[in-house]
Amino acid sequence: MTRKVPGRDSGNPLVFVDTETTGLDPVRSRPYEIAMIRGTSSGRPCILHLYLAVEEKELDPGKPLEIFLKNRRWLPAPVSAGVAVERIATFTAGAVIVGNNVRSDVAWLERLFAAAGKVPHWHYQLDEVESRAAQRLNAGPPPWSSDDLSRRSGVDPSQF
Repeated sequence: MTRKVPGRDSGNPLVFVDTETTGLDPVRSRPYEIAMIRGTSSGRPCILHLYLAVEEKELDPGKPLEIFLKNRRWLPAPVSAGVAVERIATFTAGAVIVGNNVRSDVAWLERLFAAAGKVPHWHYQLDEVESRAAQRLNAGPPPWSSDDLSRRSGVDPSQF
């Protein structure tokens, strides 16, 4: 999935990112799960899936993490924030970060990097999946419902 992105002068690997956080408070909350898929020239994607240690007291009330907490026994062992930053830094170096609500995911990652005294080296331009889908589907101006865009693309969101 290394390709030339329209409006950019060179091909950059694409890294699709999704984060799950303990809440939405930008000061108190933090990521507990980070998933990434990096495209490669061979066409076989590389996957990075990390869990960070989290205490139940860190969770926002009402945040639907009960399944996560109850099933910790079968999840991979959580890593420290420092280990996560090192792995993410290597995985995203030079890449264009892609995602749904990607600015939010990148903001969480940048906070994680800053807390570790590190600076990320991914491409400064981000790529928003929802905007691209809306443009392709002639969905009109935002805001868009990701469920509606999925249905218009032939994907039933209730199946996921």
